[in-house]
Amino acid sequence: MQLEENKVELGFCEPPVPQIIYIRNSENGKFLWYFWDADNQRPIPIYKKGICCYIKNIEIVSKNFHDEEVLKLRIQILADKSYAIQSGINSVFSRCFLLALSGMKHEQLRSPVTIAVRGNDPKTSKTGGATVFASIYDSNDQYCFYEWNGLVNTMDLATRCRSIILGETLSDNYQIIPVRKLNDYNDSKNEANPILDVEYDTVPENSVTQGYAKQTETVDWKELINQTTKELSRLGWSTEQGKQWLKKAYGKTSRQLLTPEQLIDFLKNLQQMPSQTEIVF
Repeated sequence: MQLEENKVELGFCEPPVPQIIYIRNSENGKFLWYFWDADNQRPIPIYKKGICCYIKNIEIVSKNFHDEEVLKLRIQILADKSYAIQSGINSVFSRCFLLALSGMKHEQLRSPVTIAVRGNDPKTSKTGGATVFASIYDSNDQYCFYEWNGLVNTMDLATRCRSIILGETLSDNYQIIPVRKLNDYNDSKNEANPILDVEYDTVPENSVTQGYAKQTETVDWKELINQTTKELSRLGWSTEQGKQWLKKAYGKTSRQLLTPEQLIDFLKNLQQMPSQTEIVF
């Protein structure tokens, strides 16, 4: 919809489906986010490092990758048009964004803010991975400082952030933000290639640059996921068997929903089981 002099322009128009912005440190940091060209199956680089916008809402969406549910954070924003910034729920970008947003007030979000991205150099990175960091600047161009926490529960943090965006009071018996499956045509038709859209949590390098506090506790989320995948394969478990075990042990049906402590515990349990173990309920 086009707004002119506070009036809605009626008539035929394109559906108001937000254009998705994907996060990825590509070509050694040449671009850090991109649109997806569904017709030609290729990324369209975005070279600008920031976007001035209103943050309208956030949601958690799920998509299947190798027969496993993968959770994504979607940040719904309004700039020159509607966009949705998408990143893995446990990616560094998502953690940075949510940590910064959690320190803001609802009143600050009534004005435009700037969401900025910064990449590392994979060649000099101590973790060896290409990472994208997120920053938020308020309407006065003031940097929103936060303390890095690699162990924070991102689902819980996303729930709290949504309450800030919507101006709601978070009660003691709040409900975790729901997960929406990407099964609608408007959601799936422009989805990026899953191979390009897989992100894991990578620990930022030990620095205090640009407000990123020194890292004291490190969790290599990608390595933990890879190790649990190898153990599940060794045990001969199906995807459904793994989900049943997770639900019984942690009340969750995806590794993406586990806290770092739970994921480590899950890995240790798997490693202690003999090959081809049958699950007993």
